[in-house]
Amino acid sequence: MKLSLIDLSIILIYFGSVLVIGLYRKKVTDTTDYLLMGRRLTLPAFIMTLVSTWYGGIFAVSEFSYSYGLSNWVIMAMPYYVFGLIFAFFFAKKARLTNAFSIPDLLKRDYGQSAESVSACIILLLTTPAPYVLSMGILLQYHFGLPLPLAIIGSALFCFLYVLKGGFSTVVRTDILQSLLMFIGFMLLLAGAWTHFGSPIETLQVLHNKSPSHLSITGGNSLSYIFVWFFIASWTLIDPGFHQRIYAAKSVQCARNGILISIGFWVFFDAMTTLSGLYAYTWLNQLDSPANAFLELGQIVMPVGLYGIFITGLLAVIMSTLDSTAFISGATLGRDLLPKIIRNAEQQIPIYTRIGTLITLLGACALAILIPSVIDLFYTICSIVIPALLLPILSSLSQKCIIPPKAAIINMILAPS
Repeated sequence: MKLSLIDLSIILIYFGSVLVIGLYRKKVTDTTDYLLMGRRLTLPAFIMTLVSTWYGGIFAVSEFSYSYGLSNWVIMAMPYYVFGLIFAFFFAKKARLTNAFSIPDLLKRDYGQSAESVSACIILLLTTPAPYVLSMGILLQYHFGLPLPLAIIGSALFCFLYVLKGGFSTVVRTDILQSLLMFIGFMLLLAGAWTHFGSPIETLQVLHNKSPSHLSITGGNSLSYIFVWFFIASWTLIDPGFHQRIYAAKSVQCARNGILISIGFWVFFDAMTTLSGLYAYTWLNQLDSPANAFLELGQIVMPVGLYGIFITGLLAVIMSTLDSTAFISGATLGRDLLPKIIRNAEQQIPIYTRIGTLITLLGACALAILIPSVIDLFYTICSIVIPALLLPILSSLSQKCIIPPKAAIINMILAPS
């Protein structure tokens, strides 16, 4: 689909703004400053960066909400609220007080250096930006007609360019802009759908006659299927981005309260994306690709200019998670792995993190090209990583039931199989 000149200009302004924010950065003073913003992350910034980095797989949300309706909120969202609450009330304080830099750093404290190295390798898989460079590539291919591999590689290199200088501070500052745009984008989409097709109540009445299962909390899925997705939501407890923001928070209260407030924003955003999927299924003709439901709906209900803003909102959703996962992977290589191999690497952690970020993004491009399905990428990664890390991390944070170091390492190696 070709964009109008106005829409294209809005998107280019967005890219330029992200680049300017990324390249403008005061001098990084030390490793803590580069990796964790000097542990000075304030409550508003904590909320905006945590909220925005939670939705990188927006095309998976589009596909699920279009295909299964209201159950998107129950299956793909509600379990994350539950685990978010568990983390806030039971683990946020303990995690922040460790003063760790990363999950491998946390596990090193209780299980030794071998556990640090093994977990770092697993974290590299967990934080691969592959699903997000693929999502970005799909969006660019859809609007600009680029070959998908070229769009994927271009997305990765642009991300590296603006994260390169400032580290975690850059990630947070761009997340602030992106969090605003993602909410504005879907508010505009729903306003356009309401104007074009009628109120949500009218839409739900039509949908009830067309497909009652779309208004079921299960969406016609089995309880075993729902349980699997609930288990996948335990990702929250081991998510390196979650941990990174807690370690960077300026206080225990900031970490706990930030999670609780973020859950409120997640509820609101999930309500908007679910309702958008219901509008798309109710009023659009059968789509060949449900993953494009939000795009197809936006083209119909949004005028020139507003559609461009909506696209920047989608870009913001994807890029906020893309740069976060890329930077965490880079930091895992630059701090948790390379210093064990290269002499005196501790003194050059910011440099090695930049190198690690580039390596990570190139690897993500290869993975995205080989497995061009966002849902398949998520499922593959979760099935391997969650069993490996869940028990050791929770045991370490609980500080009451520490498992033996050898058992932790064996679990990390054998659990995925």
